[in-house]
Amino acid sequence: MTTKVKDRLDAEMLLTLRALARAAGDDPAGVELKPFVNHDLRRTLRTGLSALRIDRDAREAVLAHTRGGIEGVYDLYDYLPEKKHALERWAERLRNIEAPSRPNVIPFGVRA
Repeated sequence: MTTKVKDRLDAEMLLTLRALARAAGDDPAGVELKPFVNHDLRRTLRTGLSALRIDRDAREAVLAHTRGGIEGVYDLYDYLPEKKHALERWAERLRNIEAPSRPNVIPFGVRA
């Protein structure tokens, strides 16, 4: 990502975090975005794919890591179906974080 794109991403993320704080009744001025680099996103994705038990070769292919040595010379398979599956699972995981399919709050019964 270029610096210009990263700066724009940071600005949009900060606006979103402040809007979320405002909606929760918190002071948006106190919200700050902790610094991160682009490789943090790659690390998060790679770790998340591991947690989803995606095959190692597919995880590496998603990150566009090339195979080294003799394996890289002879194995030219593109892993497209595996990458598609991995990224669909990752998208599902992110959607579930944003809007859980199951509520994670159990209501207590009302006592009289």
